[in-house]
Amino acid sequence: MASLTWTCSPLCGGGGSIYLSCKKPTKNLLKFKSSSLVCKASWQELAGVLVFSAIPFSAVKAIANSPVGEWLQNRMLETKKAALQDSSNFKALAQNARDESLWYGEERPRWLGPIPFEYPEYLTGELPGDYGFDVAGLSKDPVAFQKYFNFEILHARWAMLASLGAVIPEVLDMLGAFHFVEPVWWRVGYSKLQDFDALYCSLSLLRCILSKYYIWMSGLCFSCSMVNYGVWGGETLDYLGIPGLHLAGSQGVIVIAICQALLMVGPEYARYCGIEALEPLGIFLPGDINYPGGALFDPLKLSKDPVSFEDLKVKEIKNGRLAMVAWLGFYAQAALTGKGPVHNLVDHISDPFHNNLLSILKIM
Repeated sequence: MASLTWTCSPLCGGGGSIYLSCKKPTKNLLKFKSSSLVCKASWQELAGVLVFSAIPFSAVKAIANSPVGEWLQNRMLETKKAALQDSSNFKALAQNARDESLWYGEERPRWLGPIPFEYPEYLTGELPGDYGFDVAGLSKDPVAFQKYFNFEILHARWAMLASLGAVIPEVLDMLGAFHFVEPVWWRVGYSKLQDFDALYCSLSLLRCILSKYYIWMSGLCFSCSMVNYGVWGGETLDYLGIPGLHLAGSQGVIVIAICQALLMVGPEYARYCGIEALEPLGIFLPGDINYPGGALFDPLKLSKDPVSFEDLKVKEIKNGRLAMVAWLGFYAQAALTGKGPVHNLVDHISDPFHNNLLSILKIM
């Protein structure tokens, strides 16, 4: 047994020392094993993974520059004029729907409800989810306002998708419908960080900062629970629970990051270029950058009715904001309890008076 001595600042609740026990000496608290960050496969395997990740973007470019792409573009141009006219008519109907909707314009609900307040004049209720809230004045510039709205709806959609990805595996595993090697969202990422000692000490220090109390006992229980789940020691997780299906998962964190960049370069480039980015493939999108529409982005034809579509925009941004706030809760729960959101919810429902935020902070 070796111990790491950390002299506490006032943030930790005093000027004494806290001893974080580790199983073997650690020279650097924040240093992880290099094997978790570098490639652990041969250069042939690494090349295969990188080529596989680059296939989507390369395939799109190849098709666009091929005779097939030229034929698709010519076919689109034949119908583009009529599609533009239909798009213009739909936008006019959508504007009328916003003018008559409860959620837009000067008569829309405000974030303080009936309480009198001097709301910013530059927030006119033109965009969905505008409740007149801008205490920092970030939306005074119309160009910046539109940019922030684009960013908000993008992050809102990612948060909603990520929430499903965090909750559904845990629910399926808890019900026994499907077994995942690791159903808890944050442990999947930590399984790639192989140095048990550095992670244990770092997490213990983090809990000290969060709780401002002596936490070596709860940190020890936290680390032991991780060992029981088998996520330390560099264990490689299988995709979809299929044994041996690793793709980039067995090559280390840096390789995974490179593959992620290669996979996302196409969508990010298309988003930067706007809705015209898919026209080289013969795909015309009738909407705008936030609501492209068309068969590719609206296969269920939810935008067919302008009135319903404008209301759906408000519902989307409201649920997206809720999902972003929920992720703050996911982060806090993972740091304080070491459990997933579904497990925390089940514990709270089973005994709400003893399993809540106040009781956790008191124990720590």
